[in-house]
Amino acid sequence: MRGTAPAAALGAVAVLGIQGMAGGAELAAPGGGGTAKAYSAGAKEAGPVEGEVHKLALQPKGAGEAVLSQRGTQPFGLLGVSWTDPAAEVKGTVEARARDAKTGAWSKWIALDPVKPGMDGVRPGAHGSTEPVWVGASDGAEVRISGGGALPTELKPVGDVVKVRGRMWVEPGKEGGQANVLADYTFVYPLVKAKPGAEQVERSIVRREITFSIADPRKWQATAGKIWLEKMNVDLSNSACDVYDGFLHPVFDEDRQAGPAPSGTPVDPYDRSRTIDSGDRQGCGSLSRT
Repeated sequence: MRGTAPAAALGAVAVLGIQGMAGGAELAAPGGGGTAKAYSAGAKEAGPVEGEVHKLALQPKGAGEAVLSQRGTQPFGLLGVSWTDPAAEVKGTVEARARDAKTGAWSKWIALDPVKPGMDGVRPGAHGSTEPVWVGASDGAEVRISGGGALPTELKPVGDVVKVRGRMWVEPGKEGGQANVLADYTFVYPLVKAKPGAEQVERSIVRREITFSIADPRKWQATAGKIWLEKMNVDLSNSACDVYDGFLHPVFDEDRQAGPAPSGTPVDPYDRSRTIDSGDRQGCGSLSRT
């Protein structure tokens, strides 16, 4: 799966802060219990170095609930939750826990306090968020939001039309008594930020190539009328090239400094003359149109 250009995410996201420290600096462990080696150490220069932020999308689990299931991550030290609309409030409880990078033990659940909307004034590209908490050198995270009505969303569709273009056809299989059913469709999703006053519309283009196989049960061990998935390719255009979390991340003007810069020869996302496999784009590709 490939993506093109950086942008904002859909839904609430867990934010993992990587504290940049060089030269093998010692970091205070949470709760004052000794020290831990700096997990981002390794740079030749001494003293603080530039930190990083990684985002992982929370999955909706029903009205007012969302989770980031327990998973391993890149090393981090700060943990919080954010969402696009700075004026939106998350009702209910926001909790998180982290896995100790040294022992592998999971911490107790930590309550995250949402930042009151407007406390930082009005800033372009501002997000709603919780206060980040220091969890020490960690390499796993889990987050849950519960008990609070509707969660703020980051994007919403423009209208109820998703344009689709493509075809489906049948080809002979590799051997007698077999056949392949192929589908190749392009979907165009118009999206706008879900916050007051948002007007800019961006389109994310998703192309899917899917191959199903079917076999004659008189010649092969197969169930009559059943097909199975042979292969699937997905190409995302105008979506973050460094985020693969199952959501679309279209590019808006206020987000264009938030990730890898598009590069290379511009590609037409509507060009269906080649398969997804042919001429794979390298790096964070650029688009000729959306």
